Amino acid sequence: MRHLFLYTILIVFTSCGGEKTQDKQTKDQLVKVVQVKEEGASHSNIATGVSIPQKEVQLSFRVSGPLKTFNLEEGQRVQKGQVLGVIDQRDYKIDLQKAESAFHLAEAAKVRAEKLFKKNNIAEQVYDKAILDFEQASSNLEMAENALKDTKLFAPFTGRVKKLSIEKGEHVTASKTVITLQDFEKTRVRCTVPEEIVKQVNELDKVEIVFDSNPNKKYWAKVIEVLHDTEQLNYAYPMLLEVQHADGQFLAGMTVEVYFNFKNKGETTVILPTNAVMGEANGENFVWSVSPKNKTLHKVNVQLLHLKDDSKVEVKMLGNAEWVVATGGSLLVEGQKVRANIENAMITKN
Repeated sequence: MRHLFLYTILIVFTSCGGEKTQDKQTKDQLVKVVQVKEEGASHSNIATGVSIPQKEVQLSFRVSGPLKTFNLEEGQRVQKGQVLGVIDQRDYKIDLQKAESAFHLAEAAKVRAEKLFKKNNIAEQVYDKAILDFEQASSNLEMAENALKDTKLFAPFTGRVKKLSIEKGEHVTASKTVITLQDFEKTRVRCTVPEEIVKQVNELDKVEIVFDSNPNKKYWAKVIEVLHDTEQLNYAYPMLLEVQHADGQFLAGMTVEVYFNFKNKGETTVILPTNAVMGEANGENFVWSVSPKNKTLHKVNVQLLHLKDDSKVEVKMLGNAEWVVATGGSLLVEGQKVRANIENAMITKN
């Protein structure tokens, strides 16, 4: 009987001690939290690129001769249809006069041959020769006219002179490059991007371009082409973008920052402190969401994507959370009330 009494007392003291321990554990605990601030339904990747012209062409004369008129400078802006240079036309004008005289003679001979042939006064062979001579003279005249026209070189589009390969007074050889002209009507940007962006190129929401020379101005761009060849760039793929509404104000070789904004598929990806993500025995992962109203904890499942560095991890949120516990989550339980130490740092949804 005495032993039973002692056992009962032991149970009572044990129960009281357990209640005190439980009260201590359930007392509001101070936790460190970070805010999850939504920035829209997309996440961004950044690349560096360089501006290039829409096209670049090498211009040459179709005829040869001394360059008589040539007053261009490298970097100069030219308009479509503008005369860029003129070869001395003296010899070509003389050739044209000769071709015109030969044409008129051949034309007159052709008319006479046609009249005589109708009257059977000349042989068919003579008639055929007159026709052939006329056609040859007509062809020579057209060539002489074109040659005179080709002594002038016109700008095929509005652009800027990149390079001059000849000077005024030099003898020009037909088909030899004299001017390299760049078209900046639509500025383009060439950059290299990782495999991750190439795989998601169809999910792009928008692309922003910021020129280093004008960091306060953003331009939209669209993807023109992605080369599926790394070009020995360690798995970086060349991408070609076209800048919208650049108004031809930029030159080749300007450095730019490229921001790729991707659409989300209904779930939000977030960069969190590594210590904020807890793991369960079944392999699932979660974070502790802190209610801003009653400061109670709620478990929100997340899907691990990849580590950003030793202190940050990218996760996909599988539930809503405005504030999450940044560290010490292994000591917390569902529904527990806490005291939240809200710091200035914010975690941004991608």
